[in-house]
Amino acid sequence: MADLLDYVDENDKVLGSLPRTDIYQQKKIFRIARVLVYDKEGRMLLQKRSMNKSYGPLHWTTAVGGHVHAKETYEEAALREYQEELGTTSPLRFQNIFFCPKKFPHFMTVFTATHEGPFKPCLDEIAELRWCTIDEIKDLIATEPFLEEDLFLFSKIG
Repeated sequence: MADLLDYVDENDKVLGSLPRTDIYQQKKIFRIARVLVYDKEGRMLLQKRSMNKSYGPLHWTTAVGGHVHAKETYEEAALREYQEELGTTSPLRFQNIFFCPKKFPHFMTVFTATHEGPFKPCLDEIAELRWCTIDEIKDLIATEPFLEEDLFLFSKIG
């Protein structure tokens, strides 16, 4: 069931599943999968979330990201979100897993991928796509809103 998320302990061991709203209300630790999409020049693709999003509308974030559904692996979630958000996929490379101790604590598994496009962004989810160098991302962070967990992620990956 897509609305169910696994909740985990501090070692990322699955303890059970609950509806997403219960996970957030009870502040259970959950899982997120992210894909950092790069082009051949090393620029990272960012998305600006649509104004329809309940969390972080019009905030910048990584090109692909979302909740890991119940009984789904991080990689399955990453590929599902990649297809849903950008209308395509490419091979994933595992990079790291981080515990993000923010307002809603979660484990974030990060994959990278190389893709030049074209993309078919989901307009219900994405207002804009933009290729950026690391310096351009730093400039964007200084002037425009980013999701809190992305600021955490960027602090970890440089």
